[in-house]
Amino acid sequence: MEKQDRQLPATHRRRLRCLAASSGHAASLEAALAHAGCKLTSDTLTSAAAAGNLAACQRLLDEGCWCTRGALLAAAGSGNLELLQLLLKSDTYVYSPCRNAAAAAASAGQVELFERLLPADLLDNNVQCAKFDAVAAAAATAAAEAAASAAAAAEAGSMGEGAAEKALAASEAAVRAAEAAQKAHEAEECVRRQRNNRSAMLEYLLTGCPAEVVARYYHRLWLPPPAQQLEAAAAAGEGGAQAARAADEAADFMVYWLLTSRDLLAAALRSPTPCWLGKVRFLLSAWGPTVARQVVGLREQQPGNGAARHVTVRMGLRECDQRCGELLLQAACHQPELLARFRLAHADGLTSGGYRGALLAAAERGDVAAIAHLLDDGGGDGRVPLGPLDSNRRWVADSYLGVGHVAVLQLLAQRGYRFTAEDVAQEAFEQLDRRQSGSEEALEWAAAELEAETGARPKPIRGVAARAVLDSANEAAAGWLQRAGLLPTEEQYAEWAARGDDDEEDEEGEEEDEEEEGEHEEQEEGEDDG
Repeated sequence: MEKQDRQLPATHRRRLRCLAASSGHAASLEAALAHAGCKLTSDTLTSAAAAGNLAACQRLLDEGCWCTRGALLAAAGSGNLELLQLLLKSDTYVYSPCRNAAAAAASAGQVELFERLLPADLLDNNVQCAKFDAVAAAAATAAAEAAASAAAAAEAGSMGEGAAEKALAASEAAVRAAEAAQKAHEAEECVRRQRNNRSAMLEYLLTGCPAEVVARYYHRLWLPPPAQQLEAAAAAGEGGAQAARAADEAADFMVYWLLTSRDLLAAALRSPTPCWLGKVRFLLSAWGPTVARQVVGLREQQPGNGAARHVTVRMGLRECDQRCGELLLQAACHQPELLARFRLAHADGLTSGGYRGALLAAAERGDVAAIAHLLDDGGGDGRVPLGPLDSNRRWVADSYLGVGHVAVLQLLAQRGYRFTAEDVAQEAFEQLDRRQSGSEEALEWAAAELEAETGARPKPIRGVAARAVLDSANEAAAGWLQRAGLLPTEEQYAEWAARGDDDEEDEEGEEEDEEEEGEHEEQEEGEDDG
């Protein structure tokens, strides 16, 4: 047994050891440790931790396996608190794990473990803000003192009385001001990191935890909408440099708040939990209708508003809208119930990139209701090819053919799409390329639809194309093509190849394609002239 194991590449032996560690079978792990013949690596411990296997983790730690951050996150995701505590006490782990482990638990929906691991200082934003305010005030005071000392030194220099002493005092005041400014900058960076950590934790909660848990922590982890910040900035002073600086800071914060809130909404849209809709509704309710529209797209901002003007200059209003639509639509593609998620994501229009991805996702799932919704309402502003499906044949073929769902093909026919022999061939080729099985029904329906429209079945596949199909791993689609007389068997192909018929068929096919293309171009020119 050992000799056979050693004949495998080292990567395969390490993979087998990981499988044994996650299997929960102690004898398999012992055999893998004894016969692997390669260095014990941390991925073995991570595999055991992901399975929540306490005994295997203890055995691996005894063997000297190194505990990494990945193993801790895997343990947190498994929901095994005892296992996580074991790894935290391990002498081989040297990093601070609490925030990352809490994030992993939240993403996995392990609420009790998340609440035990969540660092208390992450919820207490007032402490960080108070420290920053104190440091910023000290910096402002030091800057004022430095300015006063510099003015006094300049006055003394012009009068010649005590110029040296006052110049020295001005220099010392300038040093103190620089040090205070540096501390203020460091404090500001600390507040920014804390703010980012809090929003990231909320995003993990929205992904994996129930809606009631999100509601419990939302206001403790996130910040009020930007309108309140703008009001605070306006109250800070009227006119002058201080007011302008406050307005700039408020505008910067508004950009950050809106973009981060979109990430939160995307997390709710792609959440795999049954209560995903409750989380979306909670966010929209917490923001209110006006702010919610701003989160989906900055359409509410008017150029007359100073902050909105700042956003337009700094981010690009159009670009921000497009990224938002694509982000939300991509998030909606990740889970079932596509139609409901699409409708929420489509509240303010989609971009062509996001729209195409959404159609592909709906087609892959065979969700004709979602496809119909996107065809009717999804594009907008002429950014994607809507209109009659038959006038966008290549786009339709690339988006829908080959997914193996009869309902999708039937929807295309209902929308006026006329199937051709090339469509049937592409349906087969795409299925072969996707390595799908059980899709003979879609192939049969497409062929029958073609025969009903034209009175002719598709032409058999010959030459290089036939060889590619015969070599495909999708035996179901290849078998249907052979039964339908559209694909030669291996024996038939060998006979054709021996006679050279396959090469002739390729040349004939190319000539026919060129003739059809020429006829199509002439027809289009005639229509243009008309």
